[in-house]
Amino acid sequence: MQYDYRQSIQRSMQRLILFIFVFISLPISLAAHGTTPHGDLIIRMTANGFEPKQITVTSGDEVLFINNDDTNRWPASNFHPTHSIYPEFDPLRGIEPGGSWKMKFLNTGTWRMHDHLFPHFTGTITVLENPDAISTTSPEVQENFWSRLKNFFLKIFSRDKKVTSIPLDEHGKAHLKGQELFKKYGAKGLSKCTTEAAFGCYHGFTETIFDGNSEKEYVNNILEIEKSCLTLGSPGSGPNASCIHGIGHGVVTYREHDMNKSLKDCDVLGEEIRTYCNDGVFMELSISAPGNFYIKDDPVYPCNSVADKYKYACIRSQVKVMSGKFGMNTASIFNVCKKTKNSTIVSGCRDSLGLYIAQDGKSDPKKIVRDCREIIDEEAVAYCMSAAAGELVFQDYEGWQKNVTTICQSLDGNYRALCEQKVETIKKDYNR
Repeated sequence: MQYDYRQSIQRSMQRLILFIFVFISLPISLAAHGTTPHGDLIIRMTANGFEPKQITVTSGDEVLFINNDDTNRWPASNFHPTHSIYPEFDPLRGIEPGGSWKMKFLNTGTWRMHDHLFPHFTGTITVLENPDAISTTSPEVQENFWSRLKNFFLKIFSRDKKVTSIPLDEHGKAHLKGQELFKKYGAKGLSKCTTEAAFGCYHGFTETIFDGNSEKEYVNNILEIEKSCLTLGSPGSGPNASCIHGIGHGVVTYREHDMNKSLKDCDVLGEEIRTYCNDGVFMELSISAPGNFYIKDDPVYPCNSVADKYKYACIRSQVKVMSGKFGMNTASIFNVCKKTKNSTIVSGCRDSLGLYIAQDGKSDPKKIVRDCREIIDEEAVAYCMSAAAGELVFQDYEGWQKNVTTICQSLDGNYRALCEQKVETIKKDYNR
């Protein structure tokens, strides 16, 4: 029988890999035994996200994740949805309400995390060197060779299992698209994202480009994306505005839903386009802010507390909050806005009502007209219908050409002209 050298070499390599894997596990395991107890290191997963959102531990510490929510939760390292930054930081399944999962953190560094099932919930775990560690190698060698080599093999052994075990919804697929666009095109890639799947592409792109950034790198990357957005059109044109809007979604995720820091980040952009970034900030908050961020007894908050320059962008998304989270109808939403006696909030409110009424009505222009007329304010109704007609064009809904005519012709005189002008502007900006 002829000796199969290839099979022999393959078996030898498998033994060598197994030997190296077992051997390099030893000093790292020993280091963990020397950890000084910190008491209970617990992160609770609640309806408001991770509590606490930031925690600092030492290498070898175990962190217990407890699900105090009423639905499954799934803590994992970035990036969503593959969890590739720290693959071992992944339970590979959702944790049921009342359940828990424990993770021993061996690798030093700052690890950003999210909930795989609710990726807008984010946090950070910082793992420091353990000064009391017992190791058979020097800390430098352990960090720069053994630990990294161990992780390399862990990734090899777990790669197929992990990727196939993680369910990808449309938002998750859009995240992956954004990550790939960054890898292929750099900062210019954001201009290729679309708004589908709750802006998942923008999330994946900005999550990747901002990951591990120092403050200076982070600001520089925002400015690089701004340059990329300018290749789509002049400042404030439709495609340019949509691109800048995507930055707003990304900074909220990076700043872990800190509204004030996110708005300050938008302020580094050109003055004529900052509002579109602000718009993205407030839209992302309306989608993913913790449950206690908004106040039912003060439905206009935070728009009545932010600086005037942010109010218009804020109220545009706040209308969705009042409708979706608080169950308010069109008339009550506009009345609440009107009571603020702030002209910016009132104008933003009527425009935003038109957008959401259009998204709800889509191919039913009579419903759109009827819903806008609930406002019972002639001028506000006209602006609501004009915004709705423009949204039909922007979203490229089937039959919009006929439907926008029906909507605009339901208005008289100058108000009809206002509606028709809005439609023409959107058609020009998006080549409809």
